[in-house]
Amino acid sequence: MAEIGEEVIKEDEERTEGDDIAAFWQDVREDVLTRDLKQSALPLTRVKRIIKMDGGQKFSISADTPALLGVACEIFIMELAMRAWRNVERTKRRVVTHEDIAKAVSATDMYDFLIDIVPPDESERETLHALTSIPGYQPPSAAPYA
Repeated sequence: MAEIGEEVIKEDEERTEGDDIAAFWQDVREDVLTRDLKQSALPLTRVKRIIKMDGGQKFSISADTPALLGVACEIFIMELAMRAWRNVERTKRRVVTHEDIAKAVSATDMYDFLIDIVPPDESERETLHALTSIPGYQPPSAAPYA
């Protein structure tokens, strides 16, 4: 019986981040195909309000748009949390910290747009906090992709 438990532990240790991500996306795919998209963990009225926050533009959105964006945001948050959790597991801790999220952001090219929002170390975070407390401060926009 103890041998079976040791095999499971070894399999967990041999599991790579790529395996976790592939399994995650397979689960997401199955979930999206079978779920009612209007059943989002995010409140759809707030998602709709965020969509309409675009500086005075008057436009209408279809009824499905907030639901679809809500599910997309859920998936984004789950993947980022999973990548941060891998950092927690590597250091044998049980709590996700800002640094874990920052490492996940900096280790994945897909999250480059978050580098200014999630600075990698404490001093940069304090500087960002000090700047954003200045009335009228607008953070620099990211360079457009070429």
